[in-house]
Amino acid sequence: MVRGLAVVGFMCLALLGGCGGESIGAAVEGARGGGAGGSAGASGGTTPTTGGDDCRVTFLDGEQGETSSYVYRFDPEQRTLATRTYFYELDDAGRTVKVYGNQDEAPVWYWTDTYDTYGNVTSNDHYSVGMRTYVNVYEDGVMGPRLQFVIATGQGSQRLSTMYEYDDAAAPDTWTRAEEDDDDGGDSDLDRVVTRALVDGRPESIVIRDGLGTALSAWYHEYDADGRIVVVERDAGYWPGDGPDDIANIRWRWTRDDAGNVSRFEQDGTDSLDDPHVNDLPDYAEDYSSGCRPLLTMLPWLAHEPGPYSLGPLFRTSRF
Repeated sequence: MVRGLAVVGFMCLALLGGCGGESIGAAVEGARGGGAGGSAGASGGTTPTTGGDDCRVTFLDGEQGETSSYVYRFDPEQRTLATRTYFYELDDAGRTVKVYGNQDEAPVWYWTDTYDTYGNVTSNDHYSVGMRTYVNVYEDGVMGPRLQFVIATGQGSQRLSTMYEYDDAAAPDTWTRAEEDDDDGGDSDLDRVVTRALVDGRPESIVIRDGLGTALSAWYHEYDADGRIVVVERDAGYWPGDGPDDIANIRWRWTRDDAGNVSRFEQDGTDSLDDPHVNDLPDYAEDYSSGCRPLLTMLPWLAHEPGPYSLGPLFRTSRF
């Protein structure tokens, strides 16, 4: 039964590699929903405490052979977070409300998000593309309302519809198929289809096809014994026509301690023409100090962990 209309956030659903190519779903980096169509990734109003141990992140640029470090600073009373790149205003559930560029002189506003009662984005006002709104339709699921379809509207005539299907009886509230129609031209033809194979309720393999059924990319997820993400591989290049060929073009890896805390994130392979392959040498990495554990537990998107709608790791321009 349809639950009625609500509004939820999508970007330019990045099935073809647009917007970074990591995501097909709702909300900006960090804006995890906690209800239908969302995720329990942000642990409510939990406040991380470091006991004086700073969250220091060391960045490795493998291509340049350079390292740098930055202390992430979270203010639990003001609900603000400063990273190397961004300054965030967060709500009590750890979702982004306003995001600024973390400039030395003064923060520069980038975007503002609002949310519905399910914790999903209702609008995204972005400095470069203006206001985007999203109409979300829910249906009854086993655990409560689940996302049925979304109509995303941007500037001018931009309009994109996404329909979700749930075909895994073992995980009835986790979507297994998404059909996307970009009807800017006024047609109703299907433009992209995403299929997800689930194992123990988690995505194991994902295939993205165009409206004619041609495979555009394939994604593979690996988890540890406790169901935490440890590896994602993308089989497809960034450039048009460079579809899957059973050879990974990019591999992302999360290293965890014995308690499951992320201590390192790395990327092997890039979308540049001179390095579109995996060679067991990281092209980019982030090492997290022990002081980051509470913050990454509350905000797993800071360590680029996939969201409920993402194909792979989440980056600063990604959407869930």
